[in-house]
Amino acid sequence: MSRSEKRPRGVRCRKEKPCRKKDWRLRRKRAPRLRGVRRPAVLILLLYLAFLLLLHGRGIPLRRSTEAERYLAEAGRQADLSEEAAAAGTLSGRISECSLNAGGNCTLILTDAFFQPDASEKKLRAGTVLVYFPPREELRIGYTVRFRGRLEFFRAADNPGEFDAKAYYLSLDLACFMDADALLIEDRRIFPFREAARQTRAWLSEGLSLVFDPEEAGLLSAMLLGDRSRLPEEIKTLYETAGLSHLLSVSGLHVGFLTLLTGRIFGFLLSFFPFGRGKSRLSRGGFLPAKALLAAGAVIFYMILSGGRVPVRRAGLMVLLLQISLALRLSYDLPSAAAAAALSILIPYPYALFQPSFQLSFLCVLLLGGLLPVLIAKLRCETAAAQGLLLPLTVQMGTLPVSLWHYFCFHPYSAAANLLAVPLAGFILAGGLAAAVLARIFRPAGRIAAGGVHLLLEGIRRLCLLIRTLPAHTLNLGRPEGWQMLLYTALAAAGLLWAFRIRRLEEAREALSLTETRKRTLRRFLRESRRTALLLGLWLLGAASVFLIRAKGTLRLTSLYVGQGDCHVLELPDGR
Repeated sequence: MSRSEKRPRGVRCRKEKPCRKKDWRLRRKRAPRLRGVRRPAVLILLLYLAFLLLLHGRGIPLRRSTEAERYLAEAGRQADLSEEAAAAGTLSGRISECSLNAGGNCTLILTDAFFQPDASEKKLRAGTVLVYFPPREELRIGYTVRFRGRLEFFRAADNPGEFDAKAYYLSLDLACFMDADALLIEDRRIFPFREAARQTRAWLSEGLSLVFDPEEAGLLSAMLLGDRSRLPEEIKTLYETAGLSHLLSVSGLHVGFLTLLTGRIFGFLLSFFPFGRGKSRLSRGGFLPAKALLAAGAVIFYMILSGGRVPVRRAGLMVLLLQISLALRLSYDLPSAAAAAALSILIPYPYALFQPSFQLSFLCVLLLGGLLPVLIAKLRCETAAAQGLLLPLTVQMGTLPVSLWHYFCFHPYSAAANLLAVPLAGFILAGGLAAAVLARIFRPAGRIAAGGVHLLLEGIRRLCLLIRTLPAHTLNLGRPEGWQMLLYTALAAAGLLWAFRIRRLEEAREALSLTETRKRTLRRFLRESRRTALLLGLWLLGAASVFLIRAKGTLRLTSLYVGQGDCHVLELPDGR
């Protein structure tokens, strides 16, 4: 072949060396890691958890107290009231959060606050403080304000099983609160992004109120916006009875749905831009970074809009890392992402480690990202029906000890209820969001969208009512002992190995049978789903029975705080 002749595209001479230039689209990058350590984020998290547990076990505080907290503690010791003392004075700071509580009052969080007691002329650094105040429309996030009232510590739980306000608010880096009765706005500069999120939340909440009745509007406000101030108590109890209380709080399900929705919308809009037509690297590879950037912005906005509690922060941070990996074409590692999200929560809020929201949220990630793929592979659950049955059973089995430790009760029908209700949650969220937006633009269109949401909510309500009529729908087992949790873990591991062995033996028998290959696909689906549900259902009920064991032959005396007088509960050895 002469030099003047052109060689067809894709054909090269044998003597030519292959081109070493790699296509930038096929290049794969790996995240940097420590030498000899495969997942450094997981290792750092484990060391940090061990450090926190060591400090907590020795009684060392995990956060440094502020000057105002030390002043209140000293005043309480002088009055012999421990941490129940209160001091009157003025509190100044900048508003970082503003919402309404169930009582109708305005709940504000002040950052970089300073407290000046009436008995002192010195301003004391107070850090972050929660303030209760009558609702005022002119308050905005970012305003610098001054309140007057009594600064107090949050009270610890007085009785076993009671809500521990002190531990909960410490997990949010809040140790004090003030019931204020006077307000002075000193500076009206705002935080634009946070204030826009608050205004959007109020705008959507008003849209829900226009097309739904008060009960459904309060329910959807809790599911969509994280606003539980209008949630009826009977609805909350009804969902808890069926084991569906996680639907009433914004969590990974909501963030995942939002990411999927915004990804599709932004992908469709960006498809009209001329990505891939230019010669520059930015024009060729700009689609994925632009889509990931817009989706990440939407997730951050929704995290602020919904209150930014622990499950939302966990899911949002993991989604942000996923979007970054997609934009930079890096591989996404679920354990490393979960460890990074946990560190970003625990470093500023170390007491969040002991809250059920943190423990259950990350335990679900561990179960769904670590244990569930192993179960699917070992049990050969290739059908969607089998995997659909496996998912809620895995979550219920894995979170049972932690749920009993914090909430003291077990809902046996929770897996079945979640199997039916969770697939409907995505349609409820999409329909509720569409109804809220359309109601503010054109109310008849919002009412049309609200009709389908009403039917779905009514279906879930009837499911909860049906579960309430079943026997043993709620088992009050109490807080388990340490040996019971260890025994449950051992039985669960033994049940897993037993299920894996049975499945392996059945596969060996099926391989020898010639008639097995002639069965219809539908029969195989039903057979596999039924076998998986039977094995794991029996395993769950058998292992959970260890929590029914109670020690006998002891006399227990419990003193309860009832606000006045004395109250003692005496439990005799015969069970009376």
